[in-house]
Amino acid sequence: MAETQTSRTWDAFGGYAYLRDQNEEITLSAGWVAGASSHLTRWFSIAVDAGGHYKTLALVGGDAKVSTHTLMAGGRASVAVGRFVEFAQVLVGPAFARGSAFGLASRETLFAVQGGFGLDAPLKPNLAARIEFDVRRLRTGRELRAVAGLVFVR
Repeated sequence: MAETQTSRTWDAFGGYAYLRDQNEEITLSAGWVAGASSHLTRWFSIAVDAGGHYKTLALVGGDAKVSTHTLMAGGRASVAVGRFVEFAQVLVGPAFARGSAFGLASRETLFAVQGGFGLDAPLKPNLAARIEFDVRRLRTGRELRAVAGLVFVR
């Protein structure tokens, strides 16, 4: 299985994502992530990542809704260690933040840089489980993200 993991040419990923906004001290525990990568060499690939995170805050007189979406791309370095494939990546792209409360809405698009690392554990020849931890830097502060899901490997 390790050979399948190290000789892959591309992969597609989907799963659950948890986000903690360190500046606003808000946890957005409802989230998703999807991505793919295309291997240029045995250890380096181009990666894309899209995600969404959501939170509803109960307030007196109504709810406040907060959401963020990202679409990022960059490079990923990976290495097979035993059965597992470990990786580190740096991605850049826009982060779209939206909030609404009491009939008012706010939207903002920010440039984001995200660095992270993760581990793929093979389940079957073309399927692996992934855990990933990222730190996203925006002009407004820092966000921490934890991801878990499945990777289809080719």
